[in-house]
Amino acid sequence: MIIVPKARFGVIVLCNTNAERQLTGELISMLIAANDGVQHLYDAELPDIEPLAGVYIPARRSHTGFLKLYGFLMLLRVKTLAPDLIEMSYGGQVGIYKQIAPYLFKQLTNDGVLAESSASTIYFEMTDGKVKRISGDFLPLPPGHTVNWLITDALSVVLCGAFFLLTPIYLLISFVIQPRNRRPQQRQRKVLSVLLNLHGTILVLNNAALITRVLVDNYHSYAAVRPHILLNNLWVTTAILLACILGRQRKKYLQTKALKIFALVSGTLLSLLIVLLIKWQFLYDLQP
Repeated sequence: MIIVPKARFGVIVLCNTNAERQLTGELISMLIAANDGVQHLYDAELPDIEPLAGVYIPARRSHTGFLKLYGFLMLLRVKTLAPDLIEMSYGGQVGIYKQIAPYLFKQLTNDGVLAESSASTIYFEMTDGKVKRISGDFLPLPPGHTVNWLITDALSVVLCGAFFLLTPIYLLISFVIQPRNRRPQQRQRKVLSVLLNLHGTILVLNNAALITRVLVDNYHSYAAVRPHILLNNLWVTTAILLACILGRQRKKYLQTKALKIFALVSGTLLSLLIVLLIKWQFLYDLQP
């Protein structure tokens, strides 16, 4: 959908594929009478483009459920290069744009998907000095999803994944090299801490499989991946029960300092992982 209030012009293109992007792009070019040469279409002084720099997200994306995560994996980045030049990068591809009218930019150079006609001319819709929308259907990041928070979430996922994937290997090695006469006693004391840790490992593997399936085949139905979501609920519930039992009977199961530290780290990172699963809606029936 394209609406230009000042020109009293609006077009809606209905299409069940991404081919509509080329149609709407050509309509934009016709609307602003684009020509081959890049020149200013505005005689007065052009506005400052510094407020345009930032990170933007596709408007056409899933807004609920775990699929909303994928919109944040394809962010559009805008960087100012000169008083009338900006650089736009999307999906690892870059385009350079020159301002030819207030907040209207013409493409100078392009790479890959940015070479499509739908991105040959870009317009920034402004409200109170801030970007409200970018033509091509990109919006500022929604509240609560700043770049710093997204980086924090990504680092948290890496930390949890590394810990819960590496600790089972360490536990297996320590069990093998442990003297045989100490194994029964050690197993009794470690059993709940190890089970709690393994719950984190299972959650990491389950969601890695879920994400891989969706990335490999974008046309998976929700019913096809629903078992992963249901397993998340099951393992999160049992993990909470294990943590409660471990906390109530810590004198029995956490007799050494090493076990206490191991259980504390496992519980903390497992709690962080569960918070991330809830935030990104990887748990069934917990969507707002």
